[in-house]
Amino acid sequence: MEFTQGGNVKNFLIIRFDWGDLFLKTLNEVLAQQKIRSGIVTSGIGSLSFSSFHVITRTQQPQEDKFYNIETPMELSNIQGIVADGKPHLHAGFYDCANNIMYAGHIEPGCKVCYVELSLAVFEDINIYRQKMGRLDFKLV
Repeated sequence: MEFTQGGNVKNFLIIRFDWGDLFLKTLNEVLAQQKIRSGIVTSGIGSLSFSSFHVITRTQQPQEDKFYNIETPMELSNIQGIVADGKPHLHAGFYDCANNIMYAGHIEPGCKVCYVELSLAVFEDINIYRQKMGRLDFKLV
């Protein structure tokens, strides 16, 4: 295990997504426009008309994932994660109220917004990045 401490929050963004936005595409546009490299998603709530996410199906290496693409109204009970190397890594809780099913998983491209609000703390002196096999690493800069 490794950890770092210290660092400062440079900025705090609150993003409201519009009806029909592709969630990850729009978020990536904001990150690029604002030149955000490292941060933490502190809160995310809303609803989607189309949800795309994956979950792991085994704990041994190599990892195997199961992908879900669901076209039904979903409530997002939470979105949390990090921004590393300018790329979001997010997980969420999805609730399909029509079928009374709760899902949780890693958000994939294709999620289509009804209403989503997201808050993001942006770091100015911690560089978060990913190494081989998705390993998260960080350093104070």
